Amino acid sequence: MAKSAQSRNPLVSLLLAHSAIGFVAAAGLGAAIVIANPNDLGALLHGTPLAAVLLWVFSGLTFASVQTAVAVMALADEA
Repeated sequence: MAKSAQSRNPLVSLLLAHSAIGFVAAAGLGAAIVIANPNDLGALLHGTPLAAVLLWVFSGLTFASVQTAVAVMALADEA
């Protein structure tokens, strides 16, 4: 049987939610680079889908890690 969202471990929910926030922030960074087009980097990302995917994945990993670390460290303040 599938577990409902309420019966899931709260720590797993915290990590997944904050990881998703990090990947959304990475998507925003990629969009900002394409729109601002600094030093034609936006044109490179627009013309090469692999470069855009790699930027999103690795930026997403970085932002998700930072977001998750901040959320975990903030848990100590609540206790």
